This record gives sequence, C-alpha cells and structure tokens, in this order.
Amino acid sequence: LWRTQSRHQLGKIRSYEDFHKLQTDIGELEESVFDQQDNQVRLFLRRKGYSSREIDTYLEQGGMPTLIRATYRNYMSFLETISRSYMEDRVWNEGRAFWMLDHHAKKLLATTPAKSWA
Repeated sequence: LWRTQSRHQLGKIRSYEDFHKLQTDIGELEESVFDQQDNQVRLFLRRKGYSSREIDTYLEQGGMPTLIRATYRNYMSFLETISRSYMEDRVWNEGRAFWMLDHHAKKLLATTPAKSWA
C-alpha cells in the first residue's frame, strides 16, 4: 500500500515549485511531528510502568527514536542535494535535480518487500 503512487509524494512533483513546497512543508512539520511522536512514546511507556527518567533516556538514546531521527536527517539531506542541483543548473525538466528525484521516486515504487527467511 505504501508504494502506491497516491501515497508517494516524490512521484507527484512536476516542477521545482512543487519540490520546494514539499521541502518547505516537511521542514516546517519537523518539530510538531517529533513532539507528537515523543508524546505517544511517553504515554505508551508510562502505561508499561517505565519511570520518567527511563523514558527520557530512551527518547534520547533508544534505537527506534535514533533511527527515526537519522532517517529524517538523511531524507532532508537528500532533498537539499536536489535543491542545490537545481540551483546550480537552473533547469528542472532536463536537469540533474529532476533526474535524481525521478530516479529515487521510481526506486521507491519498485521496491519489493523483503523475503521471509522462515
């Protein structure tokens, strides 16, 4: 389901303006999204009996929060690379930025699920 075109924002970009809007929107949502995520984790772990100190430590150093933050940073770095490429070329439809975005958008849609080793 997540690989469908309708759920895939990279495949909807048709111009640098579309791309820039996506990049800006994602950047503006960062703080609220991470705050909401932390609140949900706090509620879950409190219900499981963890102390506030243990929860704070997990949110700062835990595997899942660390992986999510790193994934976000990598994605934003990817978007910044595309933006810099556009700024250097000043061409969208035949420029490096378009081809980089198009390549990754197609790869995301084409990715097959991992095979089970069981």
